[in-house]
Amino acid sequence: MEKNILGLIGIIGAILMIVGVFLKWLSFLGFGDASGWDVFNSWRGDYGYGFVPLIALISGIVSLCLMIAPTFIKADHLKKVFVVLGVIAMILAIVTLIASILFYIQSWTVAGVTVKLTDIYEVGIGFWLVLAGSIITVIGGLVPVLANRK
Repeated sequence: MEKNILGLIGIIGAILMIVGVFLKWLSFLGFGDASGWDVFNSWRGDYGYGFVPLIALISGIVSLCLMIAPTFIKADHLKKVFVVLGVIAMILAIVTLIASILFYIQSWTVAGVTVKLTDIYEVGIGFWLVLAGSIITVIGGLVPVLANRK
């Protein structure tokens, strides 16, 4: 039963990544909010990491699909396939985690002054859900790997 609980945790992490994209990512000095999807649509090419919400959305959807089979299907002949699916879900979650951190620490130089993202914007709950969801999905991706060790 422990394997199922960890698999469900991975599925919850993937759902958090998906939902987080559509919640508030940034607030411009309290004047306007932008969801992750808004950031992706308006920051493409203008700023360095506007693609991060799209990575989070795709990773969340793919990880969700990949985590369902190892969590709910009990088939001994598919153990190796489930290990591969778990590793892929973990890799996607790690890529999302790294991209999200790079999004958070990005900075620009304007007229000789370096300005960080957090100097201009307040980071919202959607970003933090994506970050937490990617960490949780990494943990959930371990399920098929650990289950195959026995």
